[in-house]
Amino acid sequence: MDADTPENDPALNLTDSQKQTIEAIRADVKDQLKALKKDPSLTDEQRQQKMKQMKMETRKQVWAVMTPEQQKIWAQEQRERRQAKHLADGPGTTPQ
Repeated sequence: MDADTPENDPALNLTDSQKQTIEAIRADVKDQLKALKKDPSLTDEQRQQKMKQMKMETRKQVWAVMTPEQQKIWAQEQRERRQAKHLADGPGTTPQ
């Protein structure tokens, strides 16, 4: 399971409607990314910044689709994922 795909998390028990809404959000973002990659007026740095903004906005939109209870479960899973990654990286390492 990818950290950015709550629609694939059975613990959240998303409805079909929620999954469809998230799919629509992702399809829209995919189209925006295609256009962004083809935009010759942007520098690589500007393109990277816009991609980062799009990713954050997508997360907000997906988050808004979930109920408060689903958000709580998802947030807890994210914390556990970060902790596991931190432990896997080992003590004294700097996350990248």
